[in-house]
Amino acid sequence: MYKSVLNGYEAIIFDLDGTVVQSENIWQNAIRAIFDPEILSDKPYYGERGLQLRENIELIILKNQLRAQVNPDVYYKLIIGEFFNNFEDVELTPGFQELAERLKKDGKRLVLATNTDRDITLEVIKRLKIENYFEFVISGEEVALRKPNPAIYIEAIKRLKLPKERILVFEDSQAGALAAELADLNKIVVLPPDLSPSMYGSKTRNFIDDFNDINDYIDVDADTFIEDFFSK
Repeated sequence: MYKSVLNGYEAIIFDLDGTVVQSENIWQNAIRAIFDPEILSDKPYYGERGLQLRENIELIILKNQLRAQVNPDVYYKLIIGEFFNNFEDVELTPGFQELAERLKKDGKRLVLATNTDRDITLEVIKRLKIENYFEFVISGEEVALRKPNPAIYIEAIKRLKLPKERILVFEDSQAGALAAELADLNKIVVLPPDLSPSMYGSKTRNFIDDFNDINDYIDVDADTFIEDFFSK
């Protein structure tokens, strides 16, 4: 039985990059490998956490003034190739599989909602052998606007056919957390080491370093969970 932060939820929606999988640095390394430093500005800009790859490429081109030098479609394919060439460095966030197994055993419905394009998402979860955990997957290209717009979570709510208060979100980025907030969903944040809890909204129920924090505290009350997290 869940006595703490997961109590009362029937469905759990997970973000992918930075939440279920530790891939943010691998994506950043791929971007840096493809964008030649010699053509970047004196203060190079390599994109933002939580944005889809094409959006980051457009921002990199804009902020580094590369419009005449870079074909976004070509760079998109090159970066994806570089990412998968180094896929052995991609890891599941610690504790995810244990938590997913327990959630499934207890009859919870698991969903994946990510800004990442569908073909990339499906390949990632296939390679990591976690595709069977999820009832369905929604990618950013399947909705009108990507996170931080709430469209992806609104679509998930429609497909789940559950009251919002029965759905919990796991996110890591501010963009993803804002999307969940705007969809009026409670969330738990897998807190990146370089960000502060104060940067996230009021519907954040808890902050964790990884899913082992949930597994370790799954049978304690929420007040103890919060007290122990902030005492670290």
